[in-house]
Amino acid sequence: MNRQPLMTLSSHGRPCRRARYHRAMVSRLITTLAVVYLAVLVLPACQPVPDYRNILTSVVSSISREPAIRVRIARGTSNVKITGPSQLYISPLKNSSSDKRWLFATPVTITHQADGFVIRSSQSPALVWKQSALKVEVEANDIIHVDQTGYAGWIALHATKHTGNDRSQFDVINHLPLESYLPGVLHKELYKNWSPATFRAQAIAARSYAIVQGAANRSKYFDVESTTASQAYAGAGAHNRARRAVRDTRGLVLTYRNRVLPAYYSSSCGGVGQDASVAFPYGQNIRPLRGYNHGAWCAKSTRFRWGPVTRSRLHLQQRLAAWGHTNRHAIANLKTIATITVSSRNAVSRPARFTVTDITGQSYGLPAESFRFACNYQAPSVQRLSDAARLKSSDVDVHLNGDMILITGRGYGHGVGLCQWGAQALARAGHQEYTILSFYYPGAGVTKAY
Repeated sequence: MNRQPLMTLSSHGRPCRRARYHRAMVSRLITTLAVVYLAVLVLPACQPVPDYRNILTSVVSSISREPAIRVRIARGTSNVKITGPSQLYISPLKNSSSDKRWLFATPVTITHQADGFVIRSSQSPALVWKQSALKVEVEANDIIHVDQTGYAGWIALHATKHTGNDRSQFDVINHLPLESYLPGVLHKELYKNWSPATFRAQAIAARSYAIVQGAANRSKYFDVESTTASQAYAGAGAHNRARRAVRDTRGLVLTYRNRVLPAYYSSSCGGVGQDASVAFPYGQNIRPLRGYNHGAWCAKSTRFRWGPVTRSRLHLQQRLAAWGHTNRHAIANLKTIATITVSSRNAVSRPARFTVTDITGQSYGLPAESFRFACNYQAPSVQRLSDAARLKSSDVDVHLNGDMILITGRGYGHGVGLCQWGAQALARAGHQEYTILSFYYPGAGVTKAY
């Protein structure tokens, strides 16, 4: 199927093809930078780190219908309580035809032990099922509740052992249509009272990101996490504004050169964006995913400017070394810190790489996001780090002062692509979703995929 973009979004919002009617609006966007000084709460910062070694993006013309999505809603759990309707069906995942399903009265509690899953129902004796994966489903259009959160679609349970834990555990995966998933993302990612245009822009970005993740993770049993490791997800309990935005943008995706764009986004860019190729191990160095100077549109975020965060030189050295040990990085050998410098920046001067040098003269280079993760690393061997002491982004200035290290920063999250606080400010200034997306993903287009 030959699909043409509904709109081609060019650099800094210059419209082309059928988008000429946006010329005046985009001109105003470029020439007007509104700085807002009132501070309110900050959204969680998404930190997706996709693996594109096998497949970078989906060709949009190959999408013939609405995709399904697999969301990991619990990782390494030892038990779940499933409720909802008065009864549900459980079957082996590898053979889940209707004639192989077992009917259970709810509530049902499921645990796992060495010889399989243990299913306990209120009206039947415990059943041990020697399977590596189960399928749990209810009648069509019913909502299934897992530990009191409702979900559309059905649930898979996959037995697994996660690193550092010998207990018999399992992951819980929610399988559902993409358009049923997205309202739960918008519900979590944006404030309920934000503008409809912000919600529509976020819906298009989130749909695009999810489609690319689904293509990249075909060999796994899940596509995305339900946390900010991918996209935050609230399940089936989304509010009406989130549902309406998904319905109004159904099937619309961001594209670049006929491929679905991995449309990253974060809470606040702090004024300048980061390059995907810098932020993520397999991030693409393409025009829509490079960092740009966005100005002060996200100034209303309390994380637009933050700090100083104060760290002990000794404790930071221990934390960086612990991160290096876990991630098999040479910084595991770090001695007392002598200097921390920005060794490279992107085109808009946002830090791209840091170099940490110790008192022996040994230097260790870290990409900017790795430096942030290392500074925030939590491990039993290092002092517990409070939320207030965490680095909110990698766009930071580091100053050493005796035994203490002072860090000030800008923004919240990785800073690639759409800035949620900036999108909201643009929407409040009268800009619609196409213009917002053109500003944060220059050169990309919006295409009807299905």
